[in-house]
Amino acid sequence: MKIKKKLFKLKMFFVKVFFGPYYLFRYKGRLYRRVFFSGDYFFFRKFLEQRVYPFVKIIKKPKDIDLLIYEPHRHEGYGRVEELKKYHVGALQVRDYYAKLAAKAKFFWNGENTALDMHYLYDDYFLTDFDYAVGFKRDSDKTLYFPIWLMFLFNGTESRKQIYDKVREINTKQYKKTKFCALVANHDHVFDYGDKKWGKQHVPNVRTKLFDMVSKIEHVNAPSKLFHNDDNLKGKYKDNKKAYLREFKFTICPENTKGEGYITEKLFEAFEAGCIPIYWGVVPEEIQEFVNPDSYLYYNGKNEKEIVAEIKKLNEDEDYYSEFMSREKLKPEIVDFIDSRFKTLEKEFRCLLEL
Repeated sequence: MKIKKKLFKLKMFFVKVFFGPYYLFRYKGRLYRRVFFSGDYFFFRKFLEQRVYPFVKIIKKPKDIDLLIYEPHRHEGYGRVEELKKYHVGALQVRDYYAKLAAKAKFFWNGENTALDMHYLYDDYFLTDFDYAVGFKRDSDKTLYFPIWLMFLFNGTESRKQIYDKVREINTKQYKKTKFCALVANHDHVFDYGDKKWGKQHVPNVRTKLFDMVSKIEHVNAPSKLFHNDDNLKGKYKDNKKAYLREFKFTICPENTKGEGYITEKLFEAFEAGCIPIYWGVVPEEIQEFVNPDSYLYYNGKNEKEIVAEIKKLNEDEDYYSEFMSREKLKPEIVDFIDSRFKTLEKEFRCLLEL
């Protein structure tokens, strides 16, 4: 009986969290709801349990919610431009559904670039109806700049020293290179930011241009759907992208989209694997506070000759390659930046839950 009473008391202290990985879609005139769990779900769950409050209960039905964490799914309006009109109505219905859903606190997360027309329905980060939001919006009273690469390099529970050690490892660790260059990508649908009219932001064939450009120097391995010519990623490396890339001197790693402050894991995973990134995306000036612009090759759409010449020199001159690889990749300031992101997120969760 005593044990049962103690268990009952513990249950009273559980924080009930509802993740909104649901998306709505229409089929034969009826509205359906499906469940979608992303890797972000596991990040936030572990973050809550280990940094905020140990007694977290994930509920499957949206009832008596203490904390709603919502991340839009691509089928709520995401996808290629030609698909957007198809999902537009469904996306508005999802917005309305979560705006009206009762919860003591509402938290919005978006790892996508909402400057694009395909994501513009979420550009306001639901701030009218939600209490707090994290993503690529700059810091404000209700938003936290929290780029998605943080989730790929860290699990959110690290101390400042552990962050420092990880950054130091990325800057110093080198791997034996036996192959030239890799492109790991499933598609070549790349977009630039601009106005929000249908289809005006498509930048055609960035990955194709880079693949063709680098292939003129030497063979480029492509283990994914785009230009597939290598089965080792799935076979030998069991879809471990970082382990696969460790064999290569270079990797072609442009972003899917380009927008202010928008940078994903692609550049950082290349650094972590000891590759020289051939990158297109956020301009170097925007991230030079944390990332050394001399540690990667930035393609701006007009500097093909310079990029090709640099790759050739790096590939043929061992001394120059060694000097390039010894350059600092992530600057010391990035440690405080990462630490501040996690601490601020922890503080905001505590405020939302009134802990």
